[in-house]
Amino acid sequence: MKFSNNLILKSNSITARSGVHAENMEALARGLNFWVDAPLNIDRFTLDRHGKISDSLTAELLDSFDIKPKNKKYFERSSTLLFSVIKDYGPLLKSIDGSEVGLYCGVGPANARIDDFREWAAGIEGADEFYPSMMASSVIKLLPNIVMSNLSINTGWRGENAIFSSCASAFFDALNSLLTAFENGSSRIAAAGSVSAPFEYFNMDSYSRFFGADFFDPPLCETASSMLLCTPDFYAGRLENTGMEPEGRILSIDSYKTPEGLFKRSDIKNFEKLARDFLESENYDFTDTLYFKTHPAACGNFLTGGEPVNVMSLVYSLNAAGEKGFAVSVNIDYFGNLHAVKAGGRASQK
Repeated sequence: MKFSNNLILKSNSITARSGVHAENMEALARGLNFWVDAPLNIDRFTLDRHGKISDSLTAELLDSFDIKPKNKKYFERSSTLLFSVIKDYGPLLKSIDGSEVGLYCGVGPANARIDDFREWAAGIEGADEFYPSMMASSVIKLLPNIVMSNLSINTGWRGENAIFSSCASAFFDALNSLLTAFENGSSRIAAAGSVSAPFEYFNMDSYSRFFGADFFDPPLCETASSMLLCTPDFYAGRLENTGMEPEGRILSIDSYKTPEGLFKRSDIKNFEKLARDFLESENYDFTDTLYFKTHPAACGNFLTGGEPVNVMSLVYSLNAAGEKGFAVSVNIDYFGNLHAVKAGGRASQK
């Protein structure tokens, strides 16, 4: 699906352990990881009501929010991370009625394949057939309805919204819905976001019996969130008095079914060439494309569906260099689907 007039107004990202948005983008632009490459300290996790897991860094974020205490008690870790990247947009949109602002979020079950969890659980000494599937279902359990209600209630954004939860390409679905809403006029300004927050809920037995130390190595258990705030360009004039300068624009999003066996998870180093070769065979328009990045990759691969971190970092690179070309970010999901997002920086705007 092609788009020509949809601006990226603002973007933001956060990881619970490392960096803020600008630092994350600088690292990604250099091809570096922006998670902390060290195992998590298991002792920093605590179990709250009903076995809900919390950690000190996420708890500090929650404490910093200027929202009602009665609302804070319902926040999950995923809610906290998503709110942390969106809360600063409120003042920028104060001239916009909340009913005109939409929200589309991809909530990941976790930042690894379900099979990874099953294989890990199956390797536990003495585990029987029941435990692998039980462990996987425990790891990926999130409450996306709570995530969305927390964001809507506390941001005051009451426009069209949707939330997507899956182990593959949740953000792509969110972005596709956002842009479709722009095309049909049901949303005039909206955010598309993604969050990966493993370990939302466990019972005490799962927590104490099944977590091996290597399970907490990055990037498997990193917690992160990122978000794009977008609007059709004809609507951006209403925001000129805020001094908001759009960061770029989305040109197209496309989906393809790749041949079975084309991508192997163990062959990450060749993903970029395979993805580009496949897109060229499908006559994908690479005109004026200056940057191309795939997920999974050496960086950004802990977020659900690999986006929007990849496309954000590519737009950041375009803007830093002042270049007029475009960038393509590709995600290959766990079912062999390939999703491509083409974007331009400030110099590409009409």
